[in-house]
Amino acid sequence: MAASAVSHRRLFGALFISVFVALLAATARPQTAALAHAKFDHGTPNPGDVLSTAPTMIDAYFAEDIVKQAGTYGLAVMDASGNAVDNQDTVLDDSNRRHMTVTLQPNLGPGAYTVKWWTVSDEDGDAASDTFTFTLAGS
Repeated sequence: MAASAVSHRRLFGALFISVFVALLAATARPQTAALAHAKFDHGTPNPGDVLSTAPTMIDAYFAEDIVKQAGTYGLAVMDASGNAVDNQDTVLDDSNRRHMTVTLQPNLGPGAYTVKWWTVSDEDGDAASDTFTFTLAGS
């Protein structure tokens, strides 16, 4: 009977360790889908771009569909002094809700420009925002 009890303890111990390792592995995997949010993916211009001619608009693409509700999304562009240089006319594309645009004022001068974006993901409901810069080179 003593050998049987030892055998059962070893079996129980091995089973416990297997279940523990499986649970640990399942919780340690990155949850990328739940953490993705509607973050900036790419655009025109892209972060860090140095342009020789001024863009007429900002095209921005995001990692997830964006909620189309006033105040939940937008693009704003400022010059190095913090002055707004966009026309406050952000459009969320109805046919691709991962795409936003905003037009820019004419005759932008050389310098650094900051694009601020904000979104709410239609997939997980989480808000995201950030900035990136591009530079307009002098003539």
